[in-house]
Amino acid sequence: MQKSLIDKWFKDKDGKVAIIQLPNIPIIIWGLAKLLVLFHLSNHLETAITYTGTAFLIIWAYLELTSGVNYLRRVLGFIVLVGLLLPKFL
Repeated sequence: MQKSLIDKWFKDKDGKVAIIQLPNIPIIIWGLAKLLVLFHLSNHLETAITYTGTAFLIIWAYLELTSGVNYLRRVLGFIVLVGLLLPKFL
């Protein structure tokens, strides 16, 4: 049976709606890095934590773009990846 466009955008291969998946380690590490930065640590440590968090968000976006379970997840990965990398080239 052929999947409809709605199925391709919102469901995984088993037919389950897949918008949020847990656990998602890169997103968890990115979120923890964002929380740690709120504590206003030393400049060097804060910079290292910010870069680490950004690196894990790039990893998450790449993984979603290349192996997301549906079109929505792949487009979301693409948008985040472009949003993170495009400003570096402008």
